[in-house]
Amino acid sequence: MGASLMRAKVARRRSDFGDAGYRLAEHLFQSGCEIVSILIGAESGREAEMACGAAQAAATRCGMQVVPIIVCNAQRPPNA
Repeated sequence: MGASLMRAKVARRRSDFGDAGYRLAEHLFQSGCEIVSILIGAESGREAEMACGAAQAAATRCGMQVVPIIVCNAQRPPNA
């Protein structure tokens, strides 16, 4: 029982990233944005892919565009 509860919890958390990506993109489109850019770290995982995919779905539904931008993980300058 504990193992199945743990799997359900992980699946629920992952689905939240997709939901958040969709809702945020939809809100931006309804607020007047025509293009939404999503910055994704070069080492981002499955959660970033899910959020970006869901944002793409919102863009398709609204007839707008999402542009994913992959950024490199640069070193921070001293005192940053």
